This record gives sequence, C-alpha cells and structure tokens, in this order.
Amino acid sequence: MASLNFASSQDVLDVSSPTPLASCQPAVANFIGGKPPYILRISNHISANGTVVLHQYQNLSSSPYQWTVEEQPNTEVRLNITDSQGATTLSSKAP
Repeated sequence: MASLNFASSQDVLDVSSPTPLASCQPAVANFIGGKPPYILRISNHISANGTVVLHQYQNLSSSPYQWTVEEQPNTEVRLNITDSQGATTLSSKAP
C-alpha cells in the first residue's frame, strides 16, 4: 500500500506584496512558511538589464521584517524570499 505525503501549509513559502513604498520611511516584508533562516532580497526589475538586487538581508529568523526604504519615489520593487531549504518565492510588484 502506497503512502502519500502532503506538504503542510507551514512548509509552503509565501511572501506578501509590500504596500506602496515611500522614501525614507519604514516598510514591512511579511512572509510565511518555509524553514528559517531566510534571505530577503529587495529587487527592481529593469527589462533591458534584468533584475537588480537593491538590498539583501540574511539570517532572518521570522516574519515580519522591517527596513527603511532608500529608493526614489515610484520605484517598483519585488520581494524575494529564500528559506534554508532553497525554496524561493517572489512577490508581485510594489509601486
């Protein structure tokens, strides 16, 4: 008899899209699931040049994570979170 293994919802890594960002103001990354520690990358997608990582924060143990926005107004960013098992997920764009 075969057994089936299902991943629990806590194993599935997910990151929420950040709210609109404002320069020099705090912003929050919310993520769930996966296994700590986490790496959070804040990136900007430039179509001609690919993705540019603007900031990277390592060894995060839990959500939420707060940082200060350094980008200019109207810069679109995405949050990319990677857990200790190598699972990665990407948020939608935030204005």
